[in-house]
This record gives sequence, C-alpha cells and structure tokens, in this order.
Amino acid sequence: MQDRPGASPSSLSPRLRAAVAAVPRPLFLRPGVFRPARGGWRTVTDTAGLAELADNEWPLVLQVEWNRARYLADQATWRPVRGLPVRHLPGATAVARLIEAADVAPGSRVLEIGAGTGYSTALLCQLGAEVTAVEADAALAGHARASLAEAGYAADFTASPSGPYERVIATGPVTRLPHDWVRWTAPGGTITATLGTALVRLTARPDGTADGRVLGPSPMPPRATEPYPWSGIGTAPGRDTRTPPSLLTSGTPALLAQLAFPGCELHTTLDDCATVHLLHDPARRSLAEVVDDTYGWTVREYGPVKLWEQVERLVAAWREAGSPDLTAVRLHLTEHTHTYRLGDHPDLRWEHPAGP
Repeated sequence: MQDRPGASPSSLSPRLRAAVAAVPRPLFLRPGVFRPARGGWRTVTDTAGLAELADNEWPLVLQVEWNRARYLADQATWRPVRGLPVRHLPGATAVARLIEAADVAPGSRVLEIGAGTGYSTALLCQLGAEVTAVEADAALAGHARASLAEAGYAADFTASPSGPYERVIATGPVTRLPHDWVRWTAPGGTITATLGTALVRLTARPDGTADGRVLGPSPMPPRATEPYPWSGIGTAPGRDTRTPPSLLTSGTPALLAQLAFPGCELHTTLDDCATVHLLHDPARRSLAEVVDDTYGWTVREYGPVKLWEQVERLVAAWREAGSPDLTAVRLHLTEHTHTYRLGDHPDLRWEHPAGP
C-alpha cells in the first residue's frame, strides 16, 4: 500500500486548526527524519532542514530497520544509510484528524498509545487534555519529553497505564485491538484507533466490552511490512480469477480482507515485466500469488490455506450484499473475542480471539 497525505488543514474544525497553528511542529520532527537518496536514505537532523519539512503533509520516515536493528535518524551514522522504513511521522493534518475523531474535550483524561516524537501529545495538551503517553521506544520517548518541555507542555509518560481514561487514542495502525485498551477506558469513554487502514471508534461498556464502528479511511500511514522473500516457493497450478488484486489496496474490500485475515500482508513486485501480487499469511504458512497478464489475472496458491479462494468468497458476499460502504462495518470486543460484521450476511461476519 502506498502512503497517502492527510487532507487539507481546511477540513479541520476551527479548534483543531488553532491547535495545529499553536504547536511548533519543527520541534517535533526531532531527532530527525530519513529522506530518499541514491543508494538508500539521507538523514535530515539540522534545525533548518527540519523547518523546511514542517509543512509537509506526506508521511516522513522516522525509523528504519537494518540488519534486524532499528535506527532513528540521529543513530544512523553509516553511509549510505540503508534499511526498510518501519515507522513514519504523519503529516500535521493527519494527526489532527485522528484527534478530532476522538472528540477530546478540555480537561479530558487521555491515554495516548504511541507518542512518537510527541507531536500528537502536544496537540492534545494544546486542546486542554490531561495526557498520559505510552511510547515503547525509549530513545524516542526521551526526545518527545525534551521537545514537549521546550514547547511548554506537560504530559506523563508511562509503560504501565492503568486508567480509567475518558479517551484512549492509538496513533499507530494495528491488526487487532488489544482488550487492554478496553480495560483502560472508563465506561462511556471511547477508543479511537487505526484498524488496518480504517479509522474506528468504540465505546467502552460497564461490563468490560466495547462496541463501535468504522468512521472511514484512516488518515494515518499504513503499517509497514517487510518484503516477502518469495523466491524458491516452488510451483503450483495456475487458474484464472476475476477478482482483481487492486480491490485489496483500498476501500471496503481491502478493509474486509484485513478484518477477515488480520495476519495477512499484501506485497506487489515485478517479475519478468509482469506485476505480481503476493498475499501472505505467515501464521498459517500460506501464500497466494496473483499475476497480471494481458488477458486478466492468474492465481497460484501455496500452503494449507487457499487464501485467494477466501478472498473471492469475501468479495462475492460483499457484492451480493449491495457493495456497502466501509462505514457500515460494526465491531464488538470482549475479553475473549473480537467480532466484526457488515450487515447480516453470514459470510461478512468474523470472530477472532482477543489479544492481550
């Protein structure tokens, strides 16, 4: 999936526009970002260079992975810098749209999961929220604390939130909503997050469950995935398919596939001038290879699970239901299960074990 910019700042409410204008964004581009360069990446860590990027609404690469280790821009000292981008810094408008969807009131107790550089934390503070932030990367958390202090904002950082909070906001995309998020949310409070590529909001109930819906496409960058090492997978008989792989890159079918197969990853590459799409489920050791050719699409399936057959059934059920918009998707979380459904069609309902 390709990164996408946030919408225009004019799409925000006056309150959020004022908050974006008040927060000094260049401070929160520290410790720096990676920019494309010949042979890899170049790092931008100087004040002037970061100031030039402050108004960039496209996601900026914040962290790369090389030789199974992750590096921020100030840690990447070798040249040329190489690595897979594994974490992005969203544009200011994208972050503001996520926060606006959470409907944060002044004085609200907010738990922010994934503080990153502290920019979203600063926006929440500017809106008058009492913010507790979680950031798993210790070095990045240190930079966030320093930037927040320099900008005059105060937030508590913790590795063990307890709650209850009126708002829980997750800045990074996830494939499963942990039940801990429900446990940390006060009854009547809400959880706002990116599930796959969709923006979702759920309300916590007194019985420890949560119900919600998809609000629309998420403004946040999609989850980074590693290129699949697809050479040497052997051979399998091919067959024609009328389900184009492009359906899984955006819109309702893409979200439904993410809900139905939360561990799957979609990769696109070139082989002998043909476009090859690979749907990979690492947990079930299964792979579907779909090749664009002159006359349509040819699919080959490997492993115990026929992934593309499941995709074809999903798309057929969606079309049979009238091709509803992704905002019709409903979610129900309990301590033990996650249930997603689109209307009453039996093939558009999925139940998965809950995460921690």
